[in-house]
Amino acid sequence: MHYRRLPAYPVDRPVPVCPTRPGVALDELLTEATVVDYEVRIVEVVALDDEIIVGTSQGMFHLHLPWPFARQQALDRLHLWRLSGTRLVAFHAPAHGLAGVADEHSGYYLCAPAEA
Repeated sequence: MHYRRLPAYPVDRPVPVCPTRPGVALDELLTEATVVDYEVRIVEVVALDDEIIVGTSQGMFHLHLPWPFARQQALDRLHLWRLSGTRLVAFHAPAHGLAGVADEHSGYYLCAPAEA
């Protein structure tokens, strides 16, 4: 049996962030967030290939999801929040380089790399 050696991930490229599993706890993100808005609701969700455009009561944001399973999880969560009118928290946590929306009651959140 022969195993194929996979190439190492190039160090000079940034590691992609998976919006559904970013590896940081929500309470840590909200504690270190510089901008927090507690009255956000999802009003529109548009999926275009690997991109999801989310319209909220406070503006828009984009999620890049090249992974089919994660994309479906995110779409399901966004539509659930939209249909139920869930009050979400929008956050910007530059210490972690992330921004997104969260449901504090369930602990679920979706995020994207944030610009400083």
